[in-house]
Amino acid sequence: MNKKMNKKKILLGVVIFGSIWGLLECVLGSYLPGRVMTGVVALGLMTASRFIYNQKGMQAGMGLIAAALLAVNPLGGCVICSAIALVVEGAVFELVWFTFSPDIEKAESIGIKVCAGIVTAYACLTIAHVMGQVVTPLFFPNAKLQFGDLAVFIPTILSKGLVAGLIGGVVFPAAASVKQLGVSFLRSRQYYSVGSIAAATCWIMVIILFR
Repeated sequence: MNKKMNKKKILLGVVIFGSIWGLLECVLGSYLPGRVMTGVVALGLMTASRFIYNQKGMQAGMGLIAAALLAVNPLGGCVICSAIALVVEGAVFELVWFTFSPDIEKAESIGIKVCAGIVTAYACLTIAHVMGQVVTPLFFPNAKLQFGDLAVFIPTILSKGLVAGLIGGVVFPAAASVKQLGVSFLRSRQYYSVGSIAAATCWIMVIILFR
């Protein structure tokens, strides 16, 4: 498999996993707490894709795709806030992985994987919430940022992050275990056709069924 083909497969992988992430946010985001969505959906998909493709920057791209898909969904509350959160979660995952990647990639110990899941999910949720509070006023001038109010919300954000971290400690090892299955699919002849159909289906469902 040549280098150009690798890039095509990775790009399609970003679209596939990002689209699935965005669809699940549209379908489940109004029903499940953010800590569950981050700990299960976001962390699960980002972890699985990183172990399958082993490509830096891929999860940040997934966050952008998921945010774009969420932006065309008219349901729910503050779409801008949620979209910002997805972008931040993708970026935070990349940052955590960049910091600890040698330990995580070579980890055979379940303990290391559990710790990686706790730290990653906790960081994703707390930083995404804080950045949402900071960035949202840029889109809504009437929603002025009050640092005093932000200070009041921080304990609540940190407590939600703890729950997300505990969930992530379970989800991360489970998602990492799909590596071999995913690699087999990545090398199959049906990868492009099945992957393209899966991604397109996610967008069609959101654009048509949820309008």
